[in-house]
Amino acid sequence: CGFIIGWLHFPMVTAACLAPAVLYAIDLLAEQRTRGRFLFAALLWTQLLFAGHPETAAHLFWLGAVYVLWLVLGEKKPWRLILTLGGALAVSALLAAPYLGPLLETMPKSKRVAELKNAPTSAEDLPYQDRNCAIVMFQPHFFGQVPWEKAWGPADTEPLGGFAGMFGWVAWIAVALQVILRRQWRSREMFFAVLTLFVLGVIYSWPVIGESFHLMMPIAANARARLLFTLLCAIQTAAAIDFARRTPMLLSALAAAVMLVLLLRIPMASAYRFDTAVLGMLPGIAVLIAVSFVALTRHKAAVLALLVVVIADLFLIGRDRSMPLPDRMLYPTTPMIAKLQELAAKTPPNRPFRF
Repeated sequence: CGFIIGWLHFPMVTAACLAPAVLYAIDLLAEQRTRGRFLFAALLWTQLLFAGHPETAAHLFWLGAVYVLWLVLGEKKPWRLILTLGGALAVSALLAAPYLGPLLETMPKSKRVAELKNAPTSAEDLPYQDRNCAIVMFQPHFFGQVPWEKAWGPADTEPLGGFAGMFGWVAWIAVALQVILRRQWRSREMFFAVLTLFVLGVIYSWPVIGESFHLMMPIAANARARLLFTLLCAIQTAAAIDFARRTPMLLSALAAAVMLVLLLRIPMASAYRFDTAVLGMLPGIAVLIAVSFVALTRHKAAVLALLVVVIADLFLIGRDRSMPLPDRMLYPTTPMIAKLQELAAKTPPNRPFRF
């Protein structure tokens, strides 16, 4: 997804890559409680805390909590599941105490907390909520392909992190239509489809939704809730291929195609911008054609072709975002870095805590 690809060189990825495992650990304990599954959940959350990005860990904790509530209230799983997961979290907190202790001590002294005290913000004040950022989530190269072109719209990693691939958007619409047409109001597909809409409301601060989420996590940069959006769309791609019938798939592909046409109706100052937008849409158009073949034929070869096209759609975004850098573009050696390197060289390799 765009989030993993875009932030590949940053610490949030070491936590974000564990997102599917969070839901998997919950499913395992919901199916059967064993010592091995309890230990897996506890060690997973320990690793998530040690991953080095508390903000992403907080977003995944929220997702896991909502999912557990659905399992208990919607699918009638036993209430003991909450106690079991609470015990696993308690164990993980104890294991991660060497990290959590300094974090909780220094967080009130951080720059972000100081800025929020001086100038409190609301959900509407958060960045990356305009129309152009929404377009980048749908078509990342609409405004130009950085670094090969000079973009005439947003092209930084924050909005691009919400790109789930064209098939991600199509799958979400298809699953929602499947739920409505078959009236599967208590299905897990219905839960994921509604939760995806809620997360989109968080990202763009829709009334009530955005402010309620911001109150829960006032310190977090909730623009990065795009991780949750891409994860949910990725889950629904599998559901769309496995369960969605011909009509929902074709209608969702048609809806995405209409969106592409509407984007081209946006006033553009020059022919260059129009041509750039059309070229940026070509991978998405290829995905829509492959989706239509899957919906019409339901053949394994068509599904395989769709997989290849989806990989290419995501690869074209990641190729330009995680490029290898030469040494001359890395950070220069500062006195602090030099001192840390000196201390690391002097520290015995067998010490439990070393630089």
